[in-house]
Amino acid sequence: MPELPEAETLVRGLRPVLTGRRIVQARIHHADVLRVPARRFRDRVRQRRITAVERRAKNVVLRLDDGILVVNLGMTGWLAPFGLRAEDPPRPTHPAVTFRLDRGRLVFDDVRRFGCVEALDIDVWR
Repeated sequence: MPELPEAETLVRGLRPVLTGRRIVQARIHHADVLRVPARRFRDRVRQRRITAVERRAKNVVLRLDDGILVVNLGMTGWLAPFGLRAEDPPRPTHPAVTFRLDRGRLVFDDVRRFGCVEALDIDVWR
């Protein structure tokens, strides 16, 4: 499992490239990483703007303009931004969820699929 320092490093790298981006669409490659049905998940994140990127424990938290997106990295998960930096990271080998953004995309890649992605209402998160 990625440890706390790895989660913090990931958040610090994602914050400048994701803050202010809008999620246009979510493509679910493996629904077993979701905590709600795929359709409901897509509806909760579609057209939401990312207002902040934070870490809570070992979770990556994307604050949205109307909700929260929580990514638990599990043992082998990582979030990779594409088209947002001068150089892209290595191509994901086991994408579980791909978020198409207003510019670029964000991929949750998880070889073992022990991680999970949740879209929550702000009230539930508190």
